[in-house]
Amino acid sequence: MAFKIEMIAKHIGNRLEDKCSDQDILAPNREEKFQLVEWDLFLSDLDNVENEAAQRAILEEPLERSVVVHKDKPNEDKSENDLHRSYNIKDTIIEKALRRCPPAPVLEELTKLSVTYRYSKKLYDLIDQVPMDDEEWTEIKRHLYRLCISKIYGLSEKEIKRVFCIRHGWREDTLLMLVARRNPPLKVVDIMLKICRESIAIVDTPLYDWIPVIYAIAYGASHEVISAMIPDNDDFATLQPLKEFNFLEDVDVYNRTPLHWTVFYGAKMETVIALRENSLSEALDKRDDLNKKPFEMAINEGTSMDIVEALLPDSLDFAQVEANVVRSIIYRKLRDTSHLPESIGGDDEFNDHNHGDA
Repeated sequence: MAFKIEMIAKHIGNRLEDKCSDQDILAPNREEKFQLVEWDLFLSDLDNVENEAAQRAILEEPLERSVVVHKDKPNEDKSENDLHRSYNIKDTIIEKALRRCPPAPVLEELTKLSVTYRYSKKLYDLIDQVPMDDEEWTEIKRHLYRLCISKIYGLSEKEIKRVFCIRHGWREDTLLMLVARRNPPLKVVDIMLKICRESIAIVDTPLYDWIPVIYAIAYGASHEVISAMIPDNDDFATLQPLKEFNFLEDVDVYNRTPLHWTVFYGAKMETVIALRENSLSEALDKRDDLNKKPFEMAINEGTSMDIVEALLPDSLDFAQVEANVVRSIIYRKLRDTSHLPESIGGDDEFNDHNHGDA
């Protein structure tokens, strides 16, 4: 029976991919590709299975998936974007279908057949409607309590964990990924991570290739929430794809590290320090597409001297860059009250003559 379920799952998965591949989903015209999927055949394949238990087993059968990530932009001498990284993860027919944005009848069938998807979708829809200025999240907390604490829905520990691992939509959002973009209270994040620590390492669409903590930084979450989402040494030792790639130190598709993004999005000093303490010193020397290291970006953005100093590579001391920091802060203040150009050449001159590519 298990062999038959696996074979049917692969058949349904291949049918989905034949009309709309995972690479098609990353293309700007993805909506056109979604229209090509033969959802009537998808439902027919499920209907041909003898009972709902077998149908659910097919939808939730673990499948191998190879994720291929490319850089955001091609090099000047190339027409295609360079390969960034690739890794293998577990996939299911549910998630293969969700990546292709199925119509309402298909979503209804998935909700009926899969109890884990049913409660994951319910929470997803509730979180998606939370206003950014809602500090309480009362309804979300109530549902989390019912699902995870009182367990009135009757799900097993494995099923509850699965609720938080399902990736929704073409962006492949987990519940934690969506929460990270909604300025959540720490209590909600703590409950989610206690139930499903694995969600801290789940990467979203290969188009962006971010783990939840980077979204928390980008959307202005509190320092406490960001700190809770930073993977620790145990996570890097046990969770895929963190075992293969260090998402705190490696550059992303934009050639930026989380330290770059803390500067770009104006994170607080304590957040910068928390990420700095969880990253090796090599991360301080990584350059983005604009050829800037994190501390150089901090100078350009006119951030505080303390943040610039916290981001300095080991090869530099603050005295070497202090004049540039002061000049950048003064320049930005003048620019805000006048019509000065967006950048000054001194920073690039400093970069070229004082430390090169070290």
